[in-house]
Amino acid sequence: KKGDAQIAAGQLTAKALFDNDPYYYEYFCSMLSKDEQFVGQFARFQNNFNLDYKRVKVTVKNVPYAKVKLLDVQGNELWSTVADVNGECYLFSNKDGNKVSVTVGDETKLYDANKNVLVEDFENSTLKYNKIQVLFNIDTTGSMGDEIAYLKAELKDVMTKIKSQTNAETEVGIIVYRDKNDAFLTDKFDFSTSVDSALSYLDNQFAAGGGDFEEAVEKAYEVARQFTWANDATKIIVHVADAPSHDKDVSNWFDSVKYFSEMGAHILTVASSGIDSKTEYLFRMQSLQTNGCYAFLTDDSGIGDSHKEAITLDDLPVERLNDLLVRVIKGFHDGDFQRAVNEDLAGYPELLYFNSEIHVNKDVQSVLVKKYIEQFAENKNGAKAGIKMLFLFNNIPFVYIEDNFVEAEEIETTETFGFITKANRLNLTTLW
Repeated sequence: KKGDAQIAAGQLTAKALFDNDPYYYEYFCSMLSKDEQFVGQFARFQNNFNLDYKRVKVTVKNVPYAKVKLLDVQGNELWSTVADVNGECYLFSNKDGNKVSVTVGDETKLYDANKNVLVEDFENSTLKYNKIQVLFNIDTTGSMGDEIAYLKAELKDVMTKIKSQTNAETEVGIIVYRDKNDAFLTDKFDFSTSVDSALSYLDNQFAAGGGDFEEAVEKAYEVARQFTWANDATKIIVHVADAPSHDKDVSNWFDSVKYFSEMGAHILTVASSGIDSKTEYLFRMQSLQTNGCYAFLTDDSGIGDSHKEAITLDDLPVERLNDLLVRVIKGFHDGDFQRAVNEDLAGYPELLYFNSEIHVNKDVQSVLVKKYIEQFAENKNGAKAGIKMLFLFNNIPFVYIEDNFVEAEEIETTETFGFITKANRLNLTTLW
């Protein structure tokens, strides 16, 4: 209700997952697969809905916003999108693609549809969009009632910060939706540069209705397609929800997802409390297909009902939801997503969890050289499996062995190359 406006922003916590990141994409694909020896966690949903997830990555070097298409042998279009500000995009089809078509201005060139296509033969471009359009697509059914007031406070803060922290012209739009037989199916606030007007509209929304688990997601996206989207703008849909559409409407929903991919819009999903595995699968798919981001609320805030952690390779940093949304929206616009700050560990060491392989954040200032990485991996899977993680604190590496923190001695940082900054030596003798 209107009194919700007095709730302070910065209380909800969330994590962000980019499934198109090569590290996460391969794992995501494994969750969709099914064979005699292995059934992925999402395999039954993929078998049911058969959504496109096999992809071709295209990088148009030094040229943002190229129009890119995946074509079959007959030249029919399988997928179409617009490269982002860094010149990168993804084309999705479970059918085999034959050629990739890249258009910059009036010039179109064809390339073989390999898994990764690097395009280097267009003239460099310094074009940058100076406009951002953010459409907040919000489920306001009764099941959202446990945290809708807090979400409104967070989204208001995000609207204000995007407007103030970028030099771009910013337009904000809002869709609220429920389900059939509710007081309304969808309602909207058209794109406007007036954040105050958008805030006023959002302040009057509240959670009610719904009934069954699924909601009219596909109808909300039909309304979204009717908005006036600019050709020369970074386009983002922030979809805040806790349920998918009814199964019979999923195909209509994903027709709209493909439509938004074609125009180069990114879907930033915010999964709220109470989602199930099918919802996670569908929400992650819509963000995957639009080169977007899947964010999900966490229990760290203590607000709302239980939240489902995304099924992925490792633990993701916990962020304040408003900061996460601002960071990601700005990242879609300028290409710099910055580093996620783990709110639970603010002022504490950064954790590097060990899984089946070592994954190094590119911002980490020092890591073990290869032979010690192998030694850590060996010990994790062998008799000396007490080593759980390596972390950095004030550039000093520590190792967590079961319930004890032990400082790793004689670390020395040297030059950076690629994504890894290596360390010359590390005396592990005292650690086991």
